[in-house]
Amino acid sequence: MNILKKILLGGSISGSAIRVAFMVGIVFATIWLYYDWTVTMTGAVPVIQFYRWADGANATTIELTYNVYADLWVIDDNATWGIKNWGTTSKTVYLWVYSTNMTTPTDWFANFTVQILNETGVVLATWTTTDFTNIGEENAVSWTADVNGIKIDTIKVLFKGGSGVAVGEAVKVNLKLKVEE
Repeated sequence: MNILKKILLGGSISGSAIRVAFMVGIVFATIWLYYDWTVTMTGAVPVIQFYRWADGANATTIELTYNVYADLWVIDDNATWGIKNWGTTSKTVYLWVYSTNMTTPTDWFANFTVQILNETGVVLATWTTTDFTNIGEENAVSWTADVNGIKIDTIKVLFKGGSGVAVGEAVKVNLKLKVEE
């Protein structure tokens, strides 16, 4: 028994430290806590969606394609898609450009503007830039999308091509919408 006490309690300081660390490790290694919880998700349709004027189709993403001409304005008063609130209450909607693949945007655009108009043509929101330094959610513009019915907000796209438009090349300007629930 004395030999066992000497082995367990005696020895150098480093040996004692190892034994203490080992014993503490055993204590911590034996404590396990298990929690049981449930996440319930329900399938839903977003209340704010794009609405295609031609056939009434709905979508959560759209792609608009335009030709860019050097030093000329392109104005699309109604970009074939509107924005509709299918909900039962008005919603605040935010719009911003979140990215572009252009390395030198000022070569491509002297001005780039997206407007949201209500059903009577009143401008509800305008996002515009001349150099794309204001991209990102922190530069979002907002408007209130009225509830269902015939109220569909129109997307208007206006831009003036820069002097450095490269014929045959394509650029992308990616916009995002966010709905405040």
